Order: sequence, then C-alpha cells, then structure tokens
Amino acid sequence: MASCLFIVDVQRGFVRQHSRQIPERLGALQHEYDFVIASRFVNAPNSAHRRLIGWSKMGADDSEAIEFAFQVRSDAYIVEKTAYVPVFPEVLRLLARNGVDTVDIVGIDTDVCVTQTAVAIFETEWLRPRVLADYCASSGGPEFHEAALKILRRLIGEAQVVSHGR
Repeated sequence: MASCLFIVDVQRGFVRQHSRQIPERLGALQHEYDFVIASRFVNAPNSAHRRLIGWSKMGADDSEAIEFAFQVRSDAYIVEKTAYVPVFPEVLRLLARNGVDTVDIVGIDTDVCVTQTAVAIFETEWLRPRVLADYCASSGGPEFHEAALKILRRLIGEAQVVSHGR
C-alpha cells in the first residue's frame, strides 16, 4: 500500500505563535511519503465564515495569507477548499487509485479543519485516518490543540491519534 500524508491548511494566515513550528516540521516529513495531498483554505465572499461568524480573513484577495507557509513538494496534489473539510470525491478517487488505505493527517488548526478532515476520512469506512499530533497545532493555542486531540481519540479511536512521530 502507498503511504499518504494529508497536509491541512498550513498557510501563512494560519501560522501564529502556537503553530509557527509546524511549517518547518512538515518540510522534511512530506518527503517520507509516497503521496502528498495539501489543502488550502480560501474564504469565499458569501461563506458561512463571513455570514455566520463574522470572520472575513483569508479571502482570495489576501494572496500572502492563503499561500502555503512552507515549500510543498512539487508533486503534491493541491486541494483548494472554501469549507472546513477538504475530502472531496476526487480526493477519494485519487486515494483509491493510488492504493492508499491509511492517511496520515497533519496541519493547522487541530480543533477545526484537522478534526473535520480526520472524521471525514474515518467516515469513508475504507480509509484509516491517523492524526500525527506532533505535526498539528491550533492557532488558538495549546488548550484548543489538546482538546481536539481528546475529542479525536473519542471520534476516530485512540490508536488513530499518534504522538512522537509516526
């Protein structure tokens, strides 16, 4: 089976004090995998983020914020998304076509898009999500990161949340 790393939203606009170590860690990690998927969030003009929670950052016009915060490997499959979850039918087809059965998930924010991605992969019922806790962070701080890991252990199982490497 091919190994897959799913990098969730490691963009300049999401890198803060509590997540600044993540881009550097991922630079080397991504080369240990056969296959890499990287998602990029773009806040659409009429998004629920704008309408319901009043969050207007990370729009298409904010090119510096939506750029990746590290050099994503050149053969990575890039997914642009306007919602929390980047697991689209074409992503699932790509994983199936490449013989992937386990997806290692890393990125920013553990408490939002990383959790949503892990649950979406879990719910396919044929893929195993593994959240690499040491390669995730929350721009909201360590308490949000730790809370998300606790919830993920309940949602996708203790064995699917991995600390201290792979």
